[in-house]
Amino acid sequence: MKKPHRISFRIDDDTYNWLEGMGKDSPLSVAEVAREVLMVSRMSKETKSVYGKCLEYLGSLDSTEFLQGLDGLIAVLKEVKSNG
Repeated sequence: MKKPHRISFRIDDDTYNWLEGMGKDSPLSVAEVAREVLMVSRMSKETKSVYGKCLEYLGSLDSTEFLQGLDGLIAVLKEVKSNG
């Protein structure tokens, strides 16, 4: 695996606070949230829609059914990848 490139950039307080707010309910650091934002910004409109629906589905599951739901979602994604 190629070693990832490291970059740094400055952001204003408002942008930092926005990124911090985006990650407040997750264990992600501000840098990890920024990385996720950049990843999503590169997705096509269709991919963003599917990504959002997958997250919405996973968020709707009870903790007792999460792993089973995740397994089902992975199976569907593998099938779509294989069969289009």
